Amino acid sequence: MGNNIKKEMDKIEIPAELHQRSVLGVQKAKQELAGQRDGSGMGMKRLWQGIGGVIAASALVFALMMAVEPGLASSVKGYFKDIVNGRGAVTGTEYRQATDEIKVELGEPDMNAENAVVPLTVTILHGTSVPYREIEVVSLGEFTIVGSSGEMLDDKEVTVQAITDQDYSFEIRDSSKLLSEAVPDDNSSKKFQARLIIPRDIFERNHHLALRIHSFYGHKKGDAPLEIKGEWEAQIKLQES
Repeated sequence: MGNNIKKEMDKIEIPAELHQRSVLGVQKAKQELAGQRDGSGMGMKRLWQGIGGVIAASALVFALMMAVEPGLASSVKGYFKDIVNGRGAVTGTEYRQATDEIKVELGEPDMNAENAVVPLTVTILHGTSVPYREIEVVSLGEFTIVGSSGEMLDDKEVTVQAITDQDYSFEIRDSSKLLSEAVPDDNSSKKFQARLIIPRDIFERNHHLALRIHSFYGHKKGDAPLEIKGEWEAQIKLQES
């Protein structure tokens, strides 16, 4: 059982802030060990203080990992991060490292005279877990379209069109990037869809295109939008001429 737990823990990536704290703890212990050459009682006391610091740091890392991943699953889970302004005041919260928690899929583009219409499906894989279970509406955040030639279109040059027209009882920021809620594949997930309207000429200048999404926003009545950060990429299939 112990070996199995260790294998699962080895698969878990520690967030940068926690990793840095554990590294500093180890460095401090090494410094204490380097200074323990005289064999005095005070030296042994400092030695045990150094070791104790490493153990405490390791315990903190493990406790925080357990908080975000109680089952010690092999996939990395996201975590909350305070948004701090230049004066050090907390102005909000964002959710980071959500790449493995959301799936992005693209359908075949439908070409017309001026544009290509590309179906987009976004699936929240664990819709009953925090923070997704509280989310009522999802919108796209920052994204780019990248061509094989290096050409790029940003989120201001691509139109996001919701599949259905829906009225909401609260105001939604970035309503121009809304996704429509769709029927999920199972009871634990949430699915959202939209169409991306992309200028046709970029298809004609590139052998392949990729959609790269850097963030989503989750909306709920009475709450500020929650920015969900990660890195998602999906290939846009080009129709053969």
